[in-house]
Amino acid sequence: MKNVDLKSVSKFIEDAKKDETLLRREMKVKVIWNFDENSPQMFSELQFPKGKIKLECDGAPFAGGGGRAPNPIQFCLFGMASCFLGTFAAIAAEHNLKIDSLEVTAENEVNLKRPLGLSDDPVVEKIKMTIEVKSDEPEEKINLVKEIAMKRCPAVYCITNPIPLEIDVSKK
Repeated sequence: MKNVDLKSVSKFIEDAKKDETLLRREMKVKVIWNFDENSPQMFSELQFPKGKIKLECDGAPFAGGGGRAPNPIQFCLFGMASCFLGTFAAIAAEHNLKIDSLEVTAENEVNLKRPLGLSDDPVVEKIKMTIEVKSDEPEEKINLVKEIAMKRCPAVYCITNPIPLEIDVSKK
């Protein structure tokens, strides 16, 4: 599988067996409200090992935003889909699958009644991901990778298991 560095993964696993503190990582994203009405409503600067990027987010016009950037639900779907796709690709590499192309589409239907204060109906009732794999590998091998990815993917875990949420407000 191209673009998966199995040597680095193997080294990390070996290092983590000796030092389990390596297996816990704190993730943090700070999102800032933009008071400039000619810009998307929110932004964040994310740093990663080889750089940083500014992401902008805007609500849809019907929700009070300007529609000038992806909305929060699109970012949620992107995060979930990219996490699953990365997990799937890593496991495919572990299993030596030859894959020519790989993509995932994540979709949901949002019920706007709750966000608009019109009811307590669930906002999202289902999330669907469709994986498109171009490969000569047997379907059983590809399905095995999918099953393992579903068990290992952090995003799938977060969606399928309740996780305590704390929201603190601090006044500046």
